[in-house]
Amino acid sequence: MKKTLSSLLALFLMMTILSGCSGKKLTELSNQDVPETVDIPKTSFDGGLDNLPDESLMVSYTREDGPRFDLPDDMVKRYMNFVAPFNILPEPFESVADLSDQTLIFTAAAAIQVEFIPLEDDMGSYVPLSKIRSRIKEFFGPEAKLSDNYLSSDISPYEFDAQNDLLIQYYAGSIGGFFLPYALITIEGGYELWLIDLMDPLFFDKGDNQERLLKGETIEYSEIIDIALLMQYNIYRVSERDNGRLTLTGFRYENKKSINHFLF
Repeated sequence: MKKTLSSLLALFLMMTILSGCSGKKLTELSNQDVPETVDIPKTSFDGGLDNLPDESLMVSYTREDGPRFDLPDDMVKRYMNFVAPFNILPEPFESVADLSDQTLIFTAAAAIQVEFIPLEDDMGSYVPLSKIRSRIKEFFGPEAKLSDNYLSSDISPYEFDAQNDLLIQYYAGSIGGFFLPYALITIEGGYELWLIDLMDPLFFDKGDNQERLLKGETIEYSEIIDIALLMQYNIYRVSERDNGRLTLTGFRYENKKSINHFLF
């Protein structure tokens, strides 16, 4: 199969996700474990799902209000685990129809890494496209689907084997994803998860901070409190279906910056 120069570059850059520690590979992602590398600030949760905030608070939260968690720590970690595959190639959206084929495919592929089968030449792996299409609907909801011409999309470092209905993945380098949980707030129809991107230059450009992140050390909110409001926030809108599955229904940034997430 032909691989363009852009494919080769993408191969090197895109195929490992680090969720707060070095060496967190895509093949490990579906294990859904959040490394203990960030400290969840003290929450406003006072125990028991009957004690959620008043509905009047659902539309009033801003980052200036400070850390707020309407669910306990284990649920915060569950939501962080859930959105991790989306962080491979995130893009803002209000409706699933706004999402590109690339983001849908990258998210689904990251979510089912353990299901990829190694190629005979050990240069990559593959999975049936039917599993990708199924996971897209599981992750983004039943209305989510690939476009009619998705086979013509540039999805490097993946390739389509249309004849055999396969998605092929080639091995490559790494991309960083270090986040500190800032809020999990109640909204109409679900929750909003707020994560501070610790690769924001305000924090990551200091060599000592980079070293700590790459070693998997804990970053506490108190250490960034002076710059926190100026950093980039990833904000995920998540709902829970009747069967207990989480669904990503929206995504946006605050203080969006051109952050280089590539690790060399």
